[in-house]
Amino acid sequence: MKKQKSTLLIIAMLMCLVLMWTCSSCQNPETPNDGQTQDEQTQGNPETGSGETQAPPVGNDCTAHTFDDGVIVKEATCKEVGIKKQTCTVCGESVETEIPTVAHDFDNGVVTLEPTMNDKGKTLYTCKSCGDTEEREDIDILPCVYTITMEDIGELHLPEDGIYQLDVPTKVGYNFVKWVKQDGTDFPASGTVTADITIKAVWELADTATVEELEERAAAGVSDIRLVNDIVIDRPIFFTGETNLYA
Repeated sequence: MKKQKSTLLIIAMLMCLVLMWTCSSCQNPETPNDGQTQDEQTQGNPETGSGETQAPPVGNDCTAHTFDDGVIVKEATCKEVGIKKQTCTVCGESVETEIPTVAHDFDNGVVTLEPTMNDKGKTLYTCKSCGDTEEREDIDILPCVYTITMEDIGELHLPEDGIYQLDVPTKVGYNFVKWVKQDGTDFPASGTVTADITIKAVWELADTATVEELEERAAAGVSDIRLVNDIVIDRPIFFTGETNLYA
């Protein structure tokens, strides 16, 4: 009888142990007990266990990129284009675009040709960045008082003192003889004037002695050509106008 009671006691103790183990399993902290799923509880920071949720990463398949203001990778100069890099704020994709070259940064320049009453002066400018130079005809002509007008040639502007020096003009097929006034009287090649005046050049027919001279005068449309000797024509010669040939 005593043996049977001991056996029943052992069985009862084992059953208590089983019940205690089962209850402890029910209190396992890894098992959700507030109605949330395991996925919902662990959606936060995996390291800190915070309850903040993380947005899933966005792929590189933006239908319309939103680029930032970008950064200058390479500054533009007056010689080379620059490069600007912009990055999409959504997917992170980046693009590079060219920045146009900038204008030369010229210095104040150096005068290379002083102006006269007939011609403008010139200034040479140098770029402070690359060293390139640029010459400009940007100095206005000097004011004049008197003008000598040379018919079919041009004008000569003079200062208040009226002192002048005329160059010898040239004309294809002719030799210059002298200057004359409108009334036919001679006008010296140098001297002084006290008023505006119009003059003209007197020419005489030049001798034509070579095929090169003939070719030049024919191309210039000289109306009269005087040949002073026999000329061997070994090439085509084209006359651009009505021309009289004299032997």
